[in-house]
Amino acid sequence: MPRVYRPSPHYSRVPQRDSGDARRDARVQAALAALRHVASLDPDGARLDNNVGFSVSDVSKGHRLAGLSPATVLKSPVLCREVLAMAARYRRQVPGQIAFAAGLTDQGSLL
Repeated sequence: MPRVYRPSPHYSRVPQRDSGDARRDARVQAALAALRHVASLDPDGARLDNNVGFSVSDVSKGHRLAGLSPATVLKSPVLCREVLAMAARYRRQVPGQIAFAAGLTDQGSLL
């Protein structure tokens, strides 16, 4: 008869997060901060052509993503990808520290 694997009740059944998950979480949180910054530059909802904030095609999605909590975004891999992609699209409008933390720029461009 084959042996059946049964986990020991002495160990937690919750999988341990590795440092890669922690780095991803930090990048996603920084990307959310980047989107919030860009959203703060765009109070007019892209009605004015002032070259700041979200574009007309991204304004509703950008403000919606910027309004999400980090916990909500981190629960969904799809939302994580959307937040990171949108933050990368608007990286030129994001302050250097936030952009670096989100992985949108390298250290050389901060100088």
